[in-house]
Amino acid sequence: MRTGILSMVMGIIAIAIAFVVFPIVMDATQDLLTHEGSTWEEDVVVTGGGVTDGDVVLTYALLDDDVANVTSITSTEVTDVPVADSYVAGTKTLTVTGLTAAKTRTLTTTYATLSQNVFTGFGSIAKVAPLIVFVGLLFTGGFAMYKGVSSMRKGRGD
Repeated sequence: MRTGILSMVMGIIAIAIAFVVFPIVMDATQDLLTHEGSTWEEDVVVTGGGVTDGDVVLTYALLDDDVANVTSITSTEVTDVPVADSYVAGTKTLTVTGLTAAKTRTLTTTYATLSQNVFTGFGSIAKVAPLIVFVGLLFTGGFAMYKGVSSMRKGRGD
C-alpha cells in the first residue's frame, strides 16, 4: 500500500516537473539555436561623392531577417556613424547608412544568426529535444501513477 501511494506521489511530481520545466527548456533551446554576438564580418566599403550608405554581404543569414539583430557596426573611418538600415534576405545584403561620403573604410559587423547555420545538423535535434523531454516526463509520471494504482488494487484483493 505504501509503495502504491509513493508511486502515485512520484508520478504527480514528475508530471508537475514536466509542466514547470518545459517552458524553461524551450527558452534554453531558442538560446542554443541563436548564435548571438560572436558572428562578425569585416568588409571594405567604398562610398562615392555624395553617397553615405554602403552594402555588406553577410556570410550567414541575419536572425529573423531583422536589422535589430545587428548588435554592432564599427568603422575604421572615425567620421562614420554606421547604422544598419535594411537587409535583403535573398542575397544576405545589409545596407549600412551613416557613412562619410567619398571614403574607403573597413566595417566590422557583429550580428546574431542561427547556430544551425554555423553548426550544420544541429538544428534538427535541438528542435525536437524539448518535446522528447516533455513526453518522457509525462510518460514516466503516468506510468508511476499506473503502477501505484495497480499496487493498491492488489493490496485490496481486486
